[in-house]
Amino acid sequence: MNSKKSDSIKLFGLAWQQHVGLIIGALTSIAICLKLLAVAGWDVTTAFGILAASGTVDVLTGTLLGILPVLYGVVAIKVVPVVERNLSRRSPVERAAARVMESWPALLLVLIVPTMLIIALALLVIVEVVVRRLSIRRAEKSRRGAGCAPAASAVGASKFETASVAVGGLIFLVFTSLPTPWVPPETIRFSGVERTAFVFAKEGDSATVLMADGRVLRRVEAASLTGELCSTFSGWWEKPILGVLGGDRYARCP
Repeated sequence: MNSKKSDSIKLFGLAWQQHVGLIIGALTSIAICLKLLAVAGWDVTTAFGILAASGTVDVLTGTLLGILPVLYGVVAIKVVPVVERNLSRRSPVERAAARVMESWPALLLVLIVPTMLIIALALLVIVEVVVRRLSIRRAEKSRRGAGCAPAASAVGASKFETASVAVGGLIFLVFTSLPTPWVPPETIRFSGVERTAFVFAKEGDSATVLMADGRVLRRVEAASLTGELCSTFSGWWEKPILGVLGGDRYARCP
């Protein structure tokens, strides 16, 4: 039994609990590379140009900043039900104190997580609860009909299946945020036309910008930069709840 237990906590032949730092470092490196490639429109030359103009620190900070709302929304939606189930065994005073502490993460959820993501995660939780209850009810009917205890697979999805679905959904949500650059969009005058670009570096009379259309890296004159930030949000669903209530702070990008 001990050998089975030790094998169950191994990943590719390694005990992952003993290599947490290595795993986090590898995942961070992969996230940075994917972020660069996604921002560059999956062009390696453009990705190298962005890295040279922006710097590794800015790329790392921007990657974490872009992924944070998605990760926070997923963690908050999944952790709160677990905490509530554990609170049912606590005293009323402990439950009240824990719910006061829950109000602060809920406030941050309203401030940074896009509205559509909150709605999608809430629907996923509802679907998960409904499916679990239907599975349990089906298992109970099967047990009553057969007169014996059902197999473990009849009660519901295994932990491996649930974890696989959760990780797959998390990767999908994170992937959707990868193409968003870590610098704000600006309006520039390029070839006499107002265009949307992301300014990565400004040196003397020239600047390195990434055009929003086509994701092409260009060197332009610093005089073409208007310095006017703009918003790429196409609807209320892309903004946090507080942003929806507060209205637009910047003009729409051209």
